Amino acid sequence: MYCSKCGAELNPSDAFCARCGKPITSNSNTTASANATNQLNIWQNYQAFWQNFINFNGKTKRTPFWVSTVLNILITTILLIIGIAGRDELTGQASPILYIAILFIIVTFCPQLAITYRRFNDAKKRKWSIWANLILPIDPIMEIVNGTGSPISSLLLFITIGLFIYNSIILISPSKESI
Repeated sequence: MYCSKCGAELNPSDAFCARCGKPITSNSNTTASANATNQLNIWQNYQAFWQNFINFNGKTKRTPFWVSTVLNILITTILLIIGIAGRDELTGQASPILYIAILFIIVTFCPQLAITYRRFNDAKKRKWSIWANLILPIDPIMEIVNGTGSPISSLLLFITIGLFIYNSIILISPSKESI
């Protein structure tokens, strides 16, 4: 079954399309043509990202996850480059664009966490590594900033890098179908 609005593949047990939110009706049992699946454009996926910004339930397929993640990275990178380049050399005053970039990072934190959580649901993986990856880097980063270091900080940084690799593998792995 495919959504008649966006062409996304539907689960028979779903009441709404996970991508666009359209209620599923009995006439949604259409086959997806190559044209319909190509019509799932970037903006529909990105719009779904913002519509589900605090939704930690359900699943997210790879394409919507990576579209929103890559767009957020691109927007942040562009804003940071413009913001850093726009710094006033005489006074050292930061560009207003830099503050917009920081605000964008803060605003997208919760939606990105939610879509990552839903992606882990889709891959049928435990979510502890998401939370560990948020907490573990705090100590090593603080010690790097302060110029101090300890064996524990090095170990935590090593574990954080390992968890980042583990999470990345899960995020690119295919969806697991329910049995």
